[in-house]
Amino acid sequence: MELDKFNTRVSELRFYIRTLIKLNKIINIETDNKYGDYLRKQLNNLEKKHYASDIIPILRSNAFMMMYNLIEDTIRSLITQVYRQINMEDLTYEDLNQNYQKLIRQYRFKGSSGDKIKRESAELIDDILNKQKVNLDIKSFSLSGNADYKNIERIFEKHSMKIKFAEKNYNKYHTELYKIKNTRNSLAHGNTSFIDGTRGISIEDTEKYAEDIVKFLRYMIRKTDKLIKKRGYSVIK
Repeated sequence: MELDKFNTRVSELRFYIRTLIKLNKIINIETDNKYGDYLRKQLNNLEKKHYASDIIPILRSNAFMMMYNLIEDTIRSLITQVYRQINMEDLTYEDLNQNYQKLIRQYRFKGSSGDKIKRESAELIDDILNKQKVNLDIKSFSLSGNADYKNIERIFEKHSMKIKFAEKNYNKYHTELYKIKNTRNSLAHGNTSFIDGTRGISIEDTEKYAEDIVKFLRYMIRKTDKLIKKRGYSVIK
């Protein structure tokens, strides 16, 4: 994938969270700080129902939105990279391993029924017999709002990449990715407010979540690079 793009988004996330930590320190911890006192007075006058301290949980919730977006965008970019490589190699259906043949069938028949299935089946058979080059379209790939550990693991296994962590890291990533996904979805769908969205989650935990998902995603990048290097999608090595 485009590592520069990934690293830029990681830098943005880290900058955001470090700014959040600094703001929390100024507003809520260093009560004798003259700059904090000025900031509190300014924010306290903006809205009758809210105080300066409310900005911290709002910003913390937004950090979870940023984390989720980084996860989903990175996974989608990695799958796009694999599909682009396959398309560039002009491979046929028979050149692909069973996992990718299955993907092609799933994409081909997705949403089909009755006569359309018959038509798609006939076209696929013709493509195979005529050794037509496959073209995997990332538009067929779906992840929207569902990028937790379980689904990412399932997606990567379907693409011939097995995720494997020590039990400690597995439990950590499983818990954190699930929490990030659910928090993001609750906020995005309006089921919870930004003030309440991360209630019970400390800023320290938020920073830890961010660093952990960066490590997780770097692992996924390495897995994808290895698959492409070894042509793990093809029976032709």
